[in-house]
Amino acid sequence: MNITKYSASGNDFVIFHTFIEKDYSQLAVKLCNRTEGIGADGLIVLIPHDTLDFKWLFYNSDGSDASMCGNGTRACAHYAQKNGLASSSMSFLTAAGEIKSTVNNDVVETQLTTPVEIQKPFEQDGFTWWH
Repeated sequence: MNITKYSASGNDFVIFHTFIEKDYSQLAVKLCNRTEGIGADGLIVLIPHDTLDFKWLFYNSDGSDASMCGNGTRACAHYAQKNGLASSSMSFLTAAGEIKSTVNNDVVETQLTTPVEIQKPFEQDGFTWWH
């Protein structure tokens, strides 16, 4: 397995591609460990997709799933283009939806999904608050 480490605007990621879609959460914990592993904020795994260039699986360093990371999308797009997984203009699937990116040398532009406002209530001191 070839693994590449990327840094993007203060975040760092471990990235690899495979044909096997499975749970990589424990691998994320091991690889992202800054003392005993490579050290990173997250693990990005690229797998084939039927209609888009690829699908990403994204894990935080604690192994939890992450639906979106803007810096991660740019690192992912650069990796995909440099490794022949996509042309310079690509679309890929994330848990947040389809992402479109363009790579021009080392400059990556990414069109993220449309934001959705989520308001969740929580109780504190006998009051209901929304955030």
